[in-house]
Amino acid sequence: MRGEVRAQSGTQPWVRALTGRDRAEYEQTRQENIDELSAAIAGKLRKTLPEGTLSDDAFQTLSVDLATVTRDNFEQGIQMGMHAERQRIQPELERLSSFQYHTINP
Repeated sequence: MRGEVRAQSGTQPWVRALTGRDRAEYEQTRQENIDELSAAIAGKLRKTLPEGTLSDDAFQTLSVDLATVTRDNFEQGIQMGMHAERQRIQPELERLSSFQYHTINP
């Protein structure tokens, strides 16, 4: 009874490339993160929403979907930051690589 968000798991190219134990560990960690976030979100929602606002099923689906989106957006943000950092340092890496090559092979 998980929401539409659940289908988005593994949409990042590097995640799709994972296989075997690495993929299993990634999925296990991802699910643990979602479960923890879902519990925290559910606690906040229960304190915020008037009792009876949502059915138990709707409440569960909402908290899991919010947790999934939060966790996946966090992961995507990290990936975007890493990509930007790689682009920032790429010229220096190329310069150092060229320097090292010419130093070793004059």
